[in-house]
Amino acid sequence: MMYWMLKLISVLFFIVINCVFESYAQLPLNCTVTYYDHSCCPSVPGLGICGGQLRGSCENPTYPSIPDCGLSNLTNKRYCRAERVLKYRGRRGLGIQDLRYRWPYQIFRRICICKENYGGIDCMQCKPGYRKDNNDQCVQHKLKTLSVRKNFLNLPEAEKREFLDILELAKNSDRVLNISYAVPVQQPVLNSRSFVRVSLYDAFTSYHYFSNRDKDLTNCTTGSAIARACSERECIPDFAHWGPAFFTWHRGYLLCFENEIKRMLSRMDRRNKIYTEDNFALHYWDWTGIKSKRSKIWNYFGRNMENWTIAGRFENWTVICKNHKSELCDNGDQLCNPTRWFGSKILRNIGGSSGRQCLAKTSNDSNESSPSNKMDIFRALQEKEYDKSLYGFDHENGGFRSTIEGFEDVGNKRLGVCDRVNSYWKYFELHNRLHVYVGGTMSDIIISSNDPIFYLHHSNVDRMYETWLQKYNIPSYQPQHINADVLPGHNYKEPLVMLFPLLTNEDMHNVSRNLGYRYDSLIRRPDNGDGSNSKDSAGDIIGICLGAIAVVVFIIGNIVIVAIIIKADN
Repeated sequence: MMYWMLKLISVLFFIVINCVFESYAQLPLNCTVTYYDHSCCPSVPGLGICGGQLRGSCENPTYPSIPDCGLSNLTNKRYCRAERVLKYRGRRGLGIQDLRYRWPYQIFRRICICKENYGGIDCMQCKPGYRKDNNDQCVQHKLKTLSVRKNFLNLPEAEKREFLDILELAKNSDRVLNISYAVPVQQPVLNSRSFVRVSLYDAFTSYHYFSNRDKDLTNCTTGSAIARACSERECIPDFAHWGPAFFTWHRGYLLCFENEIKRMLSRMDRRNKIYTEDNFALHYWDWTGIKSKRSKIWNYFGRNMENWTIAGRFENWTVICKNHKSELCDNGDQLCNPTRWFGSKILRNIGGSSGRQCLAKTSNDSNESSPSNKMDIFRALQEKEYDKSLYGFDHENGGFRSTIEGFEDVGNKRLGVCDRVNSYWKYFELHNRLHVYVGGTMSDIIISSNDPIFYLHHSNVDRMYETWLQKYNIPSYQPQHINADVLPGHNYKEPLVMLFPLLTNEDMHNVSRNLGYRYDSLIRRPDNGDGSNSKDSAGDIIGICLGAIAVVVFIIGNIVIVAIIIKADN
């Protein structure tokens, strides 16, 4: 009898702990590790499944229209080849469907579809851009309630330290705060043992790994059925890079990471603290035109040591999914298990060599090498089209997305071109250049989010995206039509793989104020340090002066008219 009493107490304790410290998004524990039945439709006490009929309902996730991959269709060659890779995984072609295939159907067959402005896995939260009011209703954010992403180096010292403290809490949330997230470690996903618990930070590192884990297929030499199915590297699946979804996937990824940190802070006593669940934001590092080796950013994120290790508060952070190449090539359905740490630490080789000296640009004000200069960004912002066919990489077709991601020369071939550093790119520009410039962990795109500087880098890239969206009044996402030959996950209506509850490219192709945040400043026309836009600047000054004169004349004219009227009345 005593045994069963103790057993009951332990079970109740387990339930209480999971209720208090449950994760509410990104493959939540109560839909995976705690109990798994291929659905995620939590029941809310007093309201019912999915928050009740007024908030949502439990339904099959519907996948948007996608290209027809019949034998007679030659239009969507790249999409259909990549789909074949996703449908037939494994070294012997065992027909194991990739868990990302038609996301999230391989994991959840039924989910909560929320109504109106409700969101979250149980429709008890608000969708992006909305917040709870005093009546527990979801209302749109006002300007003063938006989170503000700021230039990290301009923050007060106390605010910088607390921001870094929060990143460390996210890295250790499972051990310090008992806040865990689920990550799949085998496919097909069969039961709760197909998942493991990890910290908030490591979960998001895993999700980024999943978005582009197949890049290593081009390095597999033998035995890979996936490599045989995809003879051209362009049909290797990548849901977050190499295509139109580059901006939208990373915007959703940063937004979810930011929101989960806010949720973590909401469970803590934040009295006398700068950051709370209401004002935390993922700040950015403006790396344009700086002397990267000497940048003050490394005083906070760790300086480079001779052996590529770093010194500072992140020096003991463990890198997950380091062995992704061998896991993928040996067996295509083998996934990274982030709980199997191999002791690898974050590595950097800032502005380093590895045969890539051609990546080093010269900043405007010095002979020091720099990842980019401000005119590069300004030139990219002149691209009025979001993307252009062939909607990929290495095609020099132009388009804003391809230019910022780094596959287009930004206008100065003497500085921008590398002669095929490897089989992937012809150009390492802008976003790509910074990854390689930092080097080490950051230069391995698949695991780059292990390095916390990743988030400040991508927040800055998102800031460029925001500048462009506002500059051209949210131009259309390209491609809009389903028959465009893009990789899976890059069509306008498709969901962002590994992010849950579901977000789509369409949801994220919007100005940031409609998603719940803003930036302290956007990209402005650069100064005349290189003399490249002196005429434009002179024209701007003349225009401003003429406008000011017109306003003064208007005011004086109105004063004279009023004086005449008053005099006439008298």
